[in-house]
Amino acid sequence: MRGRIWPVALALGMVLTAYGLVDGFRAGSEYQVNFVRSGDECTSRADININAKTGQRMICFGTVPEGDSPFTRAERDHVVALAEHLGANADGFTDADRRQVEDLVRSIGAANGDPDETVDWGWSPGRVAYLLGVPLLLVGGLAVLLGWSDKLAR
Repeated sequence: MRGRIWPVALALGMVLTAYGLVDGFRAGSEYQVNFVRSGDECTSRADININAKTGQRMICFGTVPEGDSPFTRAERDHVVALAEHLGANADGFTDADRRQVEDLVRSIGAANGDPDETVDWGWSPGRVAYLLGVPLLLVGGLAVLLGWSDKLAR
């Protein structure tokens, strides 16, 4: 009976670890802004691209078609206007300005029903499953391997 618990621990560890990994790779918010420098590639799925030095809106062709944007035209114009206003001062577009724009984008997303992603960093079910699953996977796997090696040695 004692030797039969380890394959169960291994299987349970595999399931919990897999759930924790899958849960950790959830898609993020659709409401995103991308801070780029002139000449950067268009790799982000963000609809709004802001110049990281000046705060001006940059057009990036081929990323998000006009109809697929989660932002309304008024929301997009509001974000761009804030970024341009903050970047117009003598310091240019600073990290504090960037945080203000990101906060505005988060608040627009929250107003439209987008969940707050900062909540995900707590003790989510996926994180708990991963923290329980990895030790079970390691201990169960090691015990099963040692058990099989003992049987082969006999």
